[in-house]
Amino acid sequence: MKILIIHYRYYQASGPERYLFNIMELLESKGHEVIPFSLKYKKNISSKFSEYFPEPIGSKSEFHYSAQENIHPLNQISIIKNAFYNSNVYRGLDRLIKNEKPDIAYVFQFWGKLSSSIIQCCYDNKIPIVLRLSDYGLICSKYIFYRNGEICTKCLDNKIHGALNKCVSNSVSKSIVNYMLLQNFYLSKMLNK
Repeated sequence: MKILIIHYRYYQASGPERYLFNIMELLESKGHEVIPFSLKYKKNISSKFSEYFPEPIGSKSEFHYSAQENIHPLNQISIIKNAFYNSNVYRGLDRLIKNEKPDIAYVFQFWGKLSSSIIQCCYDNKIPIVLRLSDYGLICSKYIFYRNGEICTKCLDNKIHGALNKCVSNSVSKSIVNYMLLQNFYLSKMLNK
């Protein structure tokens, strides 16, 4: 079976990537062909599929936007726009799917970097998707249901609580953008795809 694995980093950075590389190794040991798709960072592990990886906005060596200094205002606008839908990601993934013809897509973390364009692309190409939730980012703005020293599940009732409580980096603007991203994700019925 050809298994497309999608994650926004293709280098060892934390627990999700350790799991990513472990599962890739396990699948390959069972005779499956694994096809990675990610963004093109300098730290990436070499892959014959990296030609399909789109360039990230901003630094190619720094994954976190908050760690990048002096992001140009136009790049800030592009970061927000691409968080909603990244057409470069769609095009790169579409080319990869058409050339490699995977049987299934296993999606790890995509939120805020690859965007829901990966789900739309797989859907358009009739590739079934398995979505692995490493955190609660699709239902909780802080990703962990924990705020101000206690458990918080207010976003289960309404995602607006993440914006009202400045749950993203204690920032009103970032929290509002994240709220809008979540609303867009659910209103466009991405989970149905």
